[in-house]
Amino acid sequence: MLKDRIDFSLIDKYYSTDNIINGRLIKKFFRDLINNVVEQSETYYKDYEKILGKDHGDTLPFCYNEIINYSQFAVSLNQITKIHLSEFPFRKHHKNNIEEEYDTIRKLDFWCAVKEGARGKAINYFIELKTSYFCVDSSKGTLTTTAKQRLDSLIGQVTDMKKIKPPWDGDDNVYMGIMTFHGYKSKTKNEKGYEDLYSPAYLLDAVKTNIDGRKKPQLLYSYIELPEKLQNQWSWQENDICKFVSFVGIIL
Repeated sequence: MLKDRIDFSLIDKYYSTDNIINGRLIKKFFRDLINNVVEQSETYYKDYEKILGKDHGDTLPFCYNEIINYSQFAVSLNQITKIHLSEFPFRKHHKNNIEEEYDTIRKLDFWCAVKEGARGKAINYFIELKTSYFCVDSSKGTLTTTAKQRLDSLIGQVTDMKKIKPPWDGDDNVYMGIMTFHGYKSKTKNEKGYEDLYSPAYLLDAVKTNIDGRKKPQLLYSYIELPEKLQNQWSWQENDICKFVSFVGIIL
């Protein structure tokens, strides 16, 4: 049974509040959202035993994959605003070589609206979620190939939505990707220097390095050091232990 509150830390090392419209409000939105995700996961964990009559085990919901995490984020968004939808479609207009127009449907995981912004307008948040893994022992502190691919995919989807610029006059738009990383370490490897690389702070630097600087990303970074009871042991790699979970908010 989970007894103690799980705390999370927020790092804004690569976030400049004054260089982005609604900078302070966006930071508060991200902090509130992640706080709600953590609380929702804790509530799920604690109520599981009450309702089903058995111990849930050693895994919090945000330690699962992104599809399972959708429900956690939906409930968490609902605590901030009742105006939200998932997989909302938007049309992007193109012209081909013979000048005929056609449409491409693009979708993001979540759209929500919060009132009001610094300029007195409603703020639309367009949010895409991805999940990957951070493994020091296989990559010596850099992102793995799979993690880079998922990060690139996240950036690509958010960039496409930003290019579409939904024509909602009078509203401020925020284009945000949230990348969840499960940070794990192999108990069988303990090479010199790995302990320094295996850290949430190092992961943030690795993410920053792998985003094209020309996109001028603003990064908000939240991480949770898991209690020993909840340091999940992956069933397919019995020596790999998930010791922290990080949420990287990428605003383009």
